[in-house]
Amino acid sequence: MAQALEIQKVLADTFTHSEINEKLVNAVNRQTYSIQDKIVATIEKGDVKLNLQKIRTKKFIDDHSTVFKDTSKITNQIKQQEKLVTKAFSDVNSKLTDVSESTKYISNGIDTLAQGMQALEGLACLNVALGAANLCATLVTFQIMNEKLDNIQCGVDEINRKLNQMIKTKEIDISTDIKDLVSDYRHMLDIEEKGTQFTLEDYRKLLKRVYLYDDKLIKYYLNGAVNNPDEILSAIYLLSGMLAQLIKRYDESYYFEYKDKSSNVDPDHDDWMSIFELLSSKEFLDLVSNHCFFDNSLSNRKTQEIVSKLYYSQVNNTVMIEDNNLIAHQCEDSKMLSDFWKKMEERAYVELNNQVAASYNDAEEKPEISQEEMDRKTREAAIRLGYITE
Repeated sequence: MAQALEIQKVLADTFTHSEINEKLVNAVNRQTYSIQDKIVATIEKGDVKLNLQKIRTKKFIDDHSTVFKDTSKITNQIKQQEKLVTKAFSDVNSKLTDVSESTKYISNGIDTLAQGMQALEGLACLNVALGAANLCATLVTFQIMNEKLDNIQCGVDEINRKLNQMIKTKEIDISTDIKDLVSDYRHMLDIEEKGTQFTLEDYRKLLKRVYLYDDKLIKYYLNGAVNNPDEILSAIYLLSGMLAQLIKRYDESYYFEYKDKSSNVDPDHDDWMSIFELLSSKEFLDLVSNHCFFDNSLSNRKTQEIVSKLYYSQVNNTVMIEDNNLIAHQCEDSKMLSDFWKKMEERAYVELNNQVAASYNDAEEKPEISQEEMDRKTREAAIRLGYITE
């Protein structure tokens, strides 16, 4: 793939003392798509965003045809999810560490593919789950996540009110409040945006709180004592997105603090990562499946689509963290990593503009949205995210 060769050159120019192998190139390639997805998510005008999602879907399939072997096959798989679900449960049984390269690419691109094909109907929490980690990445995109929650009538206040009611009814002691967690998480993003790095200890405290709360909600859901599953699931997936970003940030800080020590991974790392494995387990997904099929009266096919996408959203959390750790471990210090991602963010923006231009050049019938409008909105979004300057 041409894109992989370009990435390989950027890597070679940046990490002069590291071995540039296929695994590292694939990791950067996947995360470059995530950067572009954040740009698309930040665009406000609906028709521009819809056209960009279609362009992204085609580009994703074309670029990864060597992984999927056949572009028509992957398109068919996204539309008819039975094989994906079978593969998903097979991957669950073999643990997330053994997820295939194809599965990693699908998980990374599932939001792009699903949105491009307008397959987001069905379960309210699906809108939260698909891209939760991506949308929890910056202050701007986290606000978009809150708006998503508002749009499906289960904003943080409503989730919190209903949870409090259930907690009192079931006499369950949950001391941490979702609203407090969201507020503290937003504060972290605000501090980072102003150029002040959170301390290792501050990251750990917030990470631990989010982990314990999400773990408790998941176990509560698994116990079957839930009378408003959409709200609970939305809260679970919101917190899992926050957790993924916190683990990513904490792992970076921990590695650079202790990279010369015999162990440079926190001893609780595997416990935190187990949340994503739990959300990808057959036990959890079976409950979601029953909710879709019996409570929401969805067809078997639509239920399978939703379950597989929810599965892949959690695989993506794991892949994002593993990819970032792989890349961070090539760096001498946090500044080197930050400089590298700045390069990749600028490159991702340029590549996205190239995709728009190519789609207009190749189109037999020109879209109603002009290329100039698409370029302008894309640039505005990239500026808001800090990927490029005015």
